[in-house]
Amino acid sequence: MKEHKKMYKRGKLWVTATLFALALGIQIGSSTTASADTLTSAQQATTQTSVAAQPAPQTEDSSYNKADQGNYAALDSVQLTQQGQLDVSGWHATNAAVNRPNHWLIAYDQTAQRELSRVQVQSPVARPDVARVHDVYGAANAGFQAQLALTPAAIAHGDAIQVVSRYTDDPAGNGNPVDYWFAPVKIDSSNVAHLDQVQLSANQLTITGWHTTNLAADKSNHYLIVLDSSDHNRELGRIKVDNVARPDVARAFPGIVNAGNSGFADRLTLTAGVVSRGAELTIISRYTSSADGNSDYVDYWFPPVRLGQENVANLDNISVVDGQLVASGWHAANQASGCGHHYLILLDRTANNQELGRIEVTNLARPDVALAFPLINNAANAGFRAGFQANRLNFNHQLQLISRYSGSADGNSDYVDYWFPPLAGPTENLAHLDGFDWSNGHQLKVTGWHANDITRFESNHNLILFDNTAGRQVAVTMSQPVARPDVGRAFPAIATAARSGFSGSFDLTNWHLDPQHQYSVVSRYSTSADPNGNGGDGQYTDEWLSLPLANRRSFYFDQLQMTAAGLRLAG
Repeated sequence: MKEHKKMYKRGKLWVTATLFALALGIQIGSSTTASADTLTSAQQATTQTSVAAQPAPQTEDSSYNKADQGNYAALDSVQLTQQGQLDVSGWHATNAAVNRPNHWLIAYDQTAQRELSRVQVQSPVARPDVARVHDVYGAANAGFQAQLALTPAAIAHGDAIQVVSRYTDDPAGNGNPVDYWFAPVKIDSSNVAHLDQVQLSANQLTITGWHTTNLAADKSNHYLIVLDSSDHNRELGRIKVDNVARPDVARAFPGIVNAGNSGFADRLTLTAGVVSRGAELTIISRYTSSADGNSDYVDYWFPPVRLGQENVANLDNISVVDGQLVASGWHAANQASGCGHHYLILLDRTANNQELGRIEVTNLARPDVALAFPLINNAANAGFRAGFQANRLNFNHQLQLISRYSGSADGNSDYVDYWFPPLAGPTENLAHLDGFDWSNGHQLKVTGWHANDITRFESNHNLILFDNTAGRQVAVTMSQPVARPDVGRAFPAIATAARSGFSGSFDLTNWHLDPQHQYSVVSRYSTSADPNGNGGDGQYTDEWLSLPLANRRSFYFDQLQMTAAGLRLAG
């Protein structure tokens, strides 16, 4: 084996490369170097860490192969930590470490040609795996694990960083060294960000998300900037961000120094004009070293966000409650920004759109609507509930409900309307008396069905026994509902047909039905819930069903038998 020495310059360092050539002429150890000179004070990092007293001289172990002139090393892992340090682990074994008891790791900025930091390896790591492969001095304890500080500038500029493992007899790590220069480590220079949510409420644009990049390692100010892309990227405002913790981002991007503290959640006030026209906005996340954010910056431009231009609403429920037609639902629209009055207006379309009433409502919280429409300004407070007097309404007419946001106190100008689908109107009115029972002479029991979708509003069901001949009411009772799926199948156009069955019992203790009179059962749907009335004091819809009591005779033979005593009849 032959030994050759060659001097060459690595940046500002003169380096001696030791080459060992085997008889076969194969060069080994060519990727390793041994420093001939110490780093100058200008080239060294401003701090040194873990400099300890010189350990006792090492004694040679006769068990290793003294003829092996190799310089062996490997980095098992290199990771940039959230604190801007290079976490390195690996091993370095060589016979040249004999009488060089001090082991140092050095971070060298290859791009800037200067040392950034160094740390002494105080606790070698056992590496029996290395000892099995390389029979050299100290191989069994050749492992190391340490953190080397990097400068923010080196990280931000994406400099190539070399880790140097050094054995030396100098406690400060500068004299008579044997070095191994590992391949340069490239700093992650990706620029990544995400908008988790953009929400508009009460003219406040809430922006949440994260932005992380090593390019901003030396930039301490963080801004969110909002531009109006629909108006030549005019700046609407900027917010200085106090970053918030994002451990999820740190897990996804462990090699970016500020990933764990890259979150933001801030608000910017928009003008009513920007909101009402549904402007397209561009949001920029900017890290900068300048106080005003206008120089030396790294930007991330998120895709444009369009403020909601929809005019959306829903009528969740409308029914008659305690004599009122109560409507509840929601209405949200950015066009309504600046309109301080909210009205519900009811028209009778059948009567030439005659206005039946209007009510100014106090909006109610609707977080569900805000979730569905996060970029509509009033979605979070879009709910309404109001009631109109039902006794003024004809539910056989087609009614129209309008939700109106208006800038005027009377609601007649500067408004944004939403017209809900027409309400009520003429529907089929079908009924049938299936049967009756007057067997005990004191009660008349009736069964049948009455199908009419007007029951959505006239929800109280009365049954009336009426003497047609005398022109007067005989008795009244509340109907008991009965499911009628057969009627639902027969009349699918009537939505309530499957629930149209009825049964009722009239108390006739104090009444005598005249078999010479004609009677009817009246099935009445009414808005009135008065238990002592017949529904006539509200809006109502009737169906008259003939009751065939007059001159009716019926018979049936239960038994017909000839006996020795004669014919036996029962029935």
